[in-house]
Amino acid sequence: MSELSKKTIELSIELNEFSSFKIKNPDDISLLIEFSLNNSELFGEIIFIAKYLNGLGKILDKIHYTDNIQSRDETIYKIKDEYKKNILKFTDLLGKLLECNKNHSSISNLENKYLSLNQESMSNLASLIYDLSWVKKFYNSKRK
Repeated sequence: MSELSKKTIELSIELNEFSSFKIKNPDDISLLIEFSLNNSELFGEIIFIAKYLNGLGKILDKIHYTDNIQSRDETIYKIKDEYKKNILKFTDLLGKLLECNKNHSSISNLENKYLSLNQESMSNLASLIYDLSWVKKFYNSKRK
């Protein structure tokens, strides 16, 4: 991790402590934070969408236990559609952030891990979204 600035290392340590060490991909999150130093607006959009997607996922999990089947099915359809639109936007923005840093040695690993269209990368992407929702919460806590 010698390629990280002192600022990124400090932020990563604070973030891990803030999340009670729940970050699942700490090295990748540190790299994305490093990339964000030159792309803060783009990274801000990414973490905003990540937090939104994380919330939608929680809602979908809870809806399965609703008694009203018709209402439940309509709601699930709407939320899945919203999730799909935002996951596409999220992956597009993540791809742009990685493209902005294409000369970095870890870019191809990150692209393969999160942006390949296979089951493993989708699982990895869900894990990254979870982590980035923590980043958003962390940054929000800094504004107060």
